[in-house]
Amino acid sequence: MLELEEARRRSPNDGNVIFYTGLVKRRQGKLDEAIELQKKATISDPRNPDMWANLGRSYRGKRDFRAAREMFDSSNAARCSGDAFSSIIAGLTHP
Repeated sequence: MLELEEARRRSPNDGNVIFYTGLVKRRQGKLDEAIELQKKATISDPRNPDMWANLGRSYRGKRDFRAAREMFDSSNAARCSGDAFSSIIAGLTHP
């Protein structure tokens, strides 16, 4: 955890550092802190499906299944976005 704290001090807006700090907080059972950090991480990188899925796992840990489902849906949407998905869709719709 000391390394993550140092990384956050040096790069307070780095989404990956925030994300991994949230994962550590979840493992420590600090779900409210984990969720707060993971939300910040999804703001910094909204197209990262792993961030959304892990946020869903944190909500599931709090037994907030509605919020967890929303985060898992966001994870799936992030997986299906981007150039690769657009290329697939374009290939299906334009012979």
